[in-house]
Amino acid sequence: MCFFCKRQETLATKEDIHRLETIIRQIEQNLSMKVSQEAAVINAALAQFKKAQSEILAKIAALQAAVDSQDEELPSEVTDALAQLTAAAQAADNIIPDVTDVTDLPPPTFPPPQNLRC
Repeated sequence: MCFFCKRQETLATKEDIHRLETIIRQIEQNLSMKVSQEAAVINAALAQFKKAQSEILAKIAALQAAVDSQDEELPSEVTDALAQLTAAAQAADNIIPDVTDVTDLPPPTFPPPQNLRC
C-alpha cells in the first residue's frame, strides 16, 4: 500500500523502469545544457564588466597623470575629487568578487520538491 495516498501498489514492469530511466536521462541532459548556457551568459557578462573596469581605471590613471604633471599646486577640490573618484571605482570593483570563471563559484542549490504525490 502506498504511504502517501493509501492506494494499492503495483509492481513496475521492465518497460516502466526503462521509460523512467529514459525520462531521467532526458532531464539530466536538459539540465546540463541549461547550466552550460547560463555559464556562457555569466562568463560573457563577467568579460564585459572586466572590460569596463579596465577602461575606467585607464581613464582614472590618465587623469591622475595629468594632475601629477601640473607644475603648479592644484586646488584641493581637484585632488579631493580625484581621490573620491578613485575610491568610488574601488567600491564598484568590490561589488562583485574577483572570479576568473564560473567554475570558481559554489554549486547552485535548489529548493526541495514540494507537493509530492503518487
